[in-house]
Amino acid sequence: MNVSRANFKAALERFNGIIPNCKLVSFDLEMSGLTSHPTKRTLWIDNPQDYYSKIRDSAQSFAITQFGVCLWSLNKRSGLWTSHPFNFEITTHQPLVGERVFLSQASSLKFLSQNSFDFNRWIYEGVEYMSKEEEEKVGKSPHSPGRVFVLAPTQSANPIVLTKPDDIAYVDSLKEKIKTWMDGGREERLGLPTNNSFQRRLVYELLPTYPGLIVDRQPGPPGQFIYVVSMTEEQRQAEESKLRQKAEEDFFYSIGLRHVFDRIAQSKLTIVGHNCFLDFAHILQKFERNLPEDVRDYKILLNGLFPRLMDTKYLCKTPELSPFIPDTQTALSNLYNYVKQPSSGFSMPSIDFAEDFDKYSDDQQKIFHEAGYDAYVTGCCFLALSSKFSDLQFPERVRNPVLQFVQSPLFFPHFGKMNLVGSDIVFNAVGEDKVPNRENMFLVSDLTPDVKTNHLTDHFKVFGNLRIRWVDEKSAVLVFDHIPKTIVTSNTFQVRSISKIVEREDRMVTRGEGAIVKKRKLEDSRGVPAGSSDFPEKCHIL
Repeated sequence: MNVSRANFKAALERFNGIIPNCKLVSFDLEMSGLTSHPTKRTLWIDNPQDYYSKIRDSAQSFAITQFGVCLWSLNKRSGLWTSHPFNFEITTHQPLVGERVFLSQASSLKFLSQNSFDFNRWIYEGVEYMSKEEEEKVGKSPHSPGRVFVLAPTQSANPIVLTKPDDIAYVDSLKEKIKTWMDGGREERLGLPTNNSFQRRLVYELLPTYPGLIVDRQPGPPGQFIYVVSMTEEQRQAEESKLRQKAEEDFFYSIGLRHVFDRIAQSKLTIVGHNCFLDFAHILQKFERNLPEDVRDYKILLNGLFPRLMDTKYLCKTPELSPFIPDTQTALSNLYNYVKQPSSGFSMPSIDFAEDFDKYSDDQQKIFHEAGYDAYVTGCCFLALSSKFSDLQFPERVRNPVLQFVQSPLFFPHFGKMNLVGSDIVFNAVGEDKVPNRENMFLVSDLTPDVKTNHLTDHFKVFGNLRIRWVDEKSAVLVFDHIPKTIVTSNTFQVRSISKIVEREDRMVTRGEGAIVKKRKLEDSRGVPAGSSDFPEKCHIL
């Protein structure tokens, strides 16, 4: 179901009616960009705090363009899962909190365009949103409707006695304006000019002599005016009731997509994303509050809202499932196509679409990178993965393997774990992040532009099988399958183990030395000294 501002209220009613009967929520986001600056790119050697800080910057800098949510209900008797995919268009326009400013990344906008994203619909028809923090600043109750009709006060017991000719002439001009307005084909309201507080008091003392005139406190054109309209008390109350209702409706739409976020958080259902560390950061930044600086505070916030969050990318890398899923098949589209194949060893539970939610029912027309479709596909992958998990843990056949496993204590250790793109660390929202032993890793820095992966591989392969992880254009990490007993360098090479890397004053330094350094001349398989020809000589290894 596509949801814009026009059908948001009806869609939210459907959403609120469906979610109490659901067992699972899957979601996906599309964004206006990923990285605000080259220095903000996540690196393979980032520690959890550094990695989170860069993701926090991304969530604070870029906009969400689409929010896909798929609700999943289960018929326990038949084992049939029913999907309810929502594709919310989300706009950054929000008049109550002021002008929003966000970044756009050219490559991301091109990517959206290539995947048929409708930018006009995003800007003109998107659903608004307001975070809880923003709502607290605006005020819990709806804004004043902006226009209030107030009866003029009764005549003062101590009216002003006019003596100055200018004041008398001013009051006479007011009377003439009121008479002309009431006698003629008048406009809806009359503006009485006032230049100071004394003149405003004169206006309020004059108005009680005209029964039926009511002060209209709607902001008018530039200048100092008191506006009046002609209506009875009953008419005034009816008008104010309509204006108040309009203000409440406007405030409802200003909260907008936050209503969906709140309902999901309140449900405490299992919520599933794919490679979703950045997605959750965006969700909390947009709908909850400005993200905290410390990753430990972020974990408390995240786990408090979503204690049963799950990442299908992480599941693919678990010891239980990784033997069954090739590394090349863990991207969302690849994973979906893979687990549907009988030869994969995975089984997809029976799935159908609820009425009015069948946009994605034709499996031949895949709409990857539309958030609603990706949310649906993420749910499908989770059902297949958790079903496999259940088969491994419960060899005896059960009627609802997915539900059996999700509700099993065996599944609890996987809640709150997320994959970090380009990192070997698993993020843990409910505890300490496990940083792998990195004694088999070495950082190469100050590389010249002509150094390529094959140069590094050829030069260092004599010490064992290795992989190259590029940090940026000038540095890379050597990852050996086993810790080398010796590291041999050419004349300009220095080697240190980087079992733990920390960032200090914008330089990467190391703690401890886990390798024995021995200098001698190397020859490659051709008998050519390493570093003398193909491999540029100017290279420094920290």
